[in-house]
Amino acid sequence: MGMIKNIKDLKDLLQISVTPVVVEYIKKDKTSRIMKSTLDFNKIPKDQHPKGTGKQDSDPDFVNVWSVDDNGWRKFRFSAIKSVIANNQIYSIKNK
Repeated sequence: MGMIKNIKDLKDLLQISVTPVVVEYIKKDKTSRIMKSTLDFNKIPKDQHPKGTGKQDSDPDFVNVWSVDDNGWRKFRFSAIKSVIANNQIYSIKNK
């Protein structure tokens, strides 16, 4: 079992994972969501790549990812993550 200690660890995993990273997290409305996600730009349509002109979230707890199923950018709070699975490996989250 791997360990994700912080947002940087999660972003690194999202960039290098061979398969989409499955993240389960609690949404603002208290419902659970399971999302296949990536930050591998080879798997994100070129016209959807960030252009560096957007403003960054003022809250450092947010993680922006490409949702593979929704074909769009989504964000969630790192502190709301329940589980992460990548490359057939379960990762524990230090925030728990």
